[in-house]
This record gives sequence, C-alpha cells and structure tokens, in this order.
Amino acid sequence: MTVSHLLLRALADPADSGGAPPLRTRLAAAAPGATSRRGVVCTVNHNGVAYRSGPGPQYPALGMVNQGQNMDSHARRGSWRSGDLWGGPAGVWISTADLDC
Repeated sequence: MTVSHLLLRALADPADSGGAPPLRTRLAAAAPGATSRRGVVCTVNHNGVAYRSGPGPQYPALGMVNQGQNMDSHARRGSWRSGDLWGGPAGVWISTADLDC
C-alpha cells in the first residue's frame, strides 16, 4: 500500500486510528475557531501567556502557556475566554488578545 493510500485510509477509517475520530475530524478540530465537542478550539498566539483563575488581570495567574497551545473554550466574558487547556488544567481564563479562535 502506498503512503497516499494509507493517508486516505486514515482520513476515512476511524478503525485505523485506534478508535479515534477520523484524521480529518481531528485536524479540523485543531484549526483556530473550529468547534469541538467541548466548545470552540482556540490557539495561543505567542509565548509566555498567563492563564488565570478569572476573567481579568486582577485574578491570580495560575501558570503560563506558549504559542501553539490549544484550549477548548466554553465561555467568553468581555475580552476573556474560559476553557480547558489541552493536556493541562481546566476552567482557566485567557485574554482574547492572546488567542486565535
């Protein structure tokens, strides 16, 4: 089987990916602004972005993330989005200026 056949098969057949959704679904979900099962997927657009416990700089910073980090966003309040970081904490807030959604 050629590489192109394997790629086409992975795009179409979830069984080839260990039961995960088809590759095209996973790729689409990673695109900024895409909708996942859990919300809108946002991507951090530069390094050293603080994620916070609430929607504003007055809330404590809980940690930092870098460009390329994805987040399933569930809510927006003003210029802040709340969501769950992929592979990280849930329920954090990040300024919309630091996100591509």
